[in-house]
Amino acid sequence: MKWSIPERIIERGREYLNDGRVLSVTPDPENQVWHAEVLGGELYRVDLDASAKEEDYCQCSYWEEHGFCKHTVSVELYLRQQGKSRKITAASVPKSDSFSASKMFSKGLNHLAHQQDRSQVPLQIECQLDSIATNPYRGELDVLGISLKIGQQHGRSYMIKNIYKFLQVYQTEKVYAANKRNSFYLNHSAFTQEENELLQHLASLAQTQELFGRAGVLVEGKLDKKYLLLPVEYAKEFIQKMADFPFVFQFDDQKLRELSFSEQTRVLLFQVAKAENSFKLSVSHDFDKVFQYYGWALYDGEIVELSTEQMDIYLTMEQLLKRLKEPIISYPQEELSELFKQVLPLLKEIGEVEVDDEVYQYISDVDLVLRFYLKKRKGMIELRIDHVYGDIIFSSDPAHQQVPENHPEVLRDYDRERQAKAVVEQLGFKQTETGWHKKIPKGEELYRFFNQELYYMRQLGEIYMGKKLREL
Repeated sequence: MKWSIPERIIERGREYLNDGRVLSVTPDPENQVWHAEVLGGELYRVDLDASAKEEDYCQCSYWEEHGFCKHTVSVELYLRQQGKSRKITAASVPKSDSFSASKMFSKGLNHLAHQQDRSQVPLQIECQLDSIATNPYRGELDVLGISLKIGQQHGRSYMIKNIYKFLQVYQTEKVYAANKRNSFYLNHSAFTQEENELLQHLASLAQTQELFGRAGVLVEGKLDKKYLLLPVEYAKEFIQKMADFPFVFQFDDQKLRELSFSEQTRVLLFQVAKAENSFKLSVSHDFDKVFQYYGWALYDGEIVELSTEQMDIYLTMEQLLKRLKEPIISYPQEELSELFKQVLPLLKEIGEVEVDDEVYQYISDVDLVLRFYLKKRKGMIELRIDHVYGDIIFSSDPAHQQVPENHPEVLRDYDRERQAKAVVEQLGFKQTETGWHKKIPKGEELYRFFNQELYYMRQLGEIYMGKKLREL
């Protein structure tokens, strides 16, 4: 027997032999092989190589992965018990009348009778959902793996090491060996209706994943068939079904025995407060875990479903915060406009934003009025844009800027300011040090300037035109 076969496999083979599961062993002198039939979870055909190569074969999935199994071991032990070796001699070949089809047939069916006796034992399943890393540096890329435990009701449960094999046995209502001491007859009547519905769903999922060659989940570089990959499109449905049974969700060394979906999507908390010489933005509440593939975030024991936009905002924020020692960002007063007009609107998509009353003393939130000043000069149309916020004017021409000292920080509407700039540049104006200009059009182009181009500007703000330009 090969020295590389683990002792536990040899022990299981010995148990199979003692239980009478080796149903038949027949020598094939011409091909130098022993043909055998061994009854496990199903009837397996075993070929034991009689040559020095010892290239055995079994139909079971364990042999396919390892090149040996308890079934091949049980056949070799059977030969030893009969005082024979692998080598086929003339004495190994039985006489034509030595094989009894009736004994072989009865012996095989006798095991099915024992299986029927187990059908009345009520069974139960336990569901587990594990967060499995796909990238050690990016926890948000974790996938979710489904695993099961099986046991008698109110008794001990055992981890199912190959969920694909378990579900195959369940569908055929045969015996499943959880370990060398505990086997369960997976008759559908042994489970509740709800358990059967879940197991049928899982069996269909397992078949689909096997068809695509995805049986198992990579865990630390090794394929683990304990897991079914939770599919994104049916993820919520599966979790809601599994939550009706004994359930465990494991992630980052934490365990949850209950898991539900939150009705809210904006659960984080951001705060803005005045500090000594700055204004501090802090992240007061954060997610416990994020699953980007599923569009989920875990918060206070509940799953928060995020849109693609919300997920992008959160992941970008998370990456930026990794550069800081703590989730607090200091803003100088001159950057309050960017904070209130660009940053906080995005954060409001994923959480609540609280601003201390004191902060409002340092900002001015006045609506923007756009003013377009156009005049004719040296064959050109010159354009200046003033961004007017009450008494404060930010102008494209520094000479017309009006920003008093010690003024509250204006919360500028950068979107409309950029929109105005984009429109005039689409109309053919080129930027200068004081604004924009372009050559005075002629003929139909001049008509279009007054009747169409000015109309576009008027949609955005007020137009002030010089006398010489109006005369055209």
